Amino acid sequence: MSSVNDTPSQSGAKSSVESGPTGGFRARVMRAETSLGILALLAILYTAFLAQNLVAPVTAAIVGSFILAPLMRAVPFRFFPDALSAAIMVLAILGVLAGAIYMLAEPAAHWTARIPEAVDELERRSSKISEPVKAMRRASEQMQELANVRGGEEPQAVVVRETGLMEQVMEVAGQKGTSFLIFIVLLYFLLATGELLRDRIIRSARRLTDKEKARRILRSIEREISTYLFS
Repeated sequence: MSSVNDTPSQSGAKSSVESGPTGGFRARVMRAETSLGILALLAILYTAFLAQNLVAPVTAAIVGSFILAPLMRAVPFRFFPDALSAAIMVLAILGVLAGAIYMLAEPAAHWTARIPEAVDELERRSSKISEPVKAMRRASEQMQELANVRGGEEPQAVVVRETGLMEQVMEVAGQKGTSFLIFIVLLYFLLATGELLRDRIIRSARRLTDKEKARRILRSIEREISTYLFS
């Protein structure tokens, strides 16, 4: 009787002993997987942040190719080679942008001429706030000089070279110009080779019905995306 009564308790003890370490191991594995997932997400976001000057023009070129793809098959462009049609599209985009810049050049120059006046006005209004800060900075510098003199050390002058406004503007303009060049080149490539890539996808189908279905699906995707973006 005692052996019969002890059997359930012994089996329960064994199951608890077996499930205890296993449960802890599974919990550790789940925590490790969660940590790895978070680290992977942070790495992806950091990479996207560093590559934003490349990701943005590539995305814009892909979206632009979807918008302009139906126009490539319009009546005026249907009789032209794809490379020539793509060149006309890109030149038209550049012409529109040049016209917009020309129209906005005079207001932009007017506002740029008013920037020094606005900066002077802002400095005059913020003088009441900046004076206590300057006084605290001067007091801190005097205390530092006094400490250096007492310690027998000569104060070392630290010169911090601040980046000028013009240098910052030129740096940003260089980055944006590079992104715009990538956008234009990639857009031309996608428009010029779009039909070729489409034909290769269609030819990969074996049966004629599958080819027609693939053609309809691709045209429908382009039309829906273009309509959605225009709307």
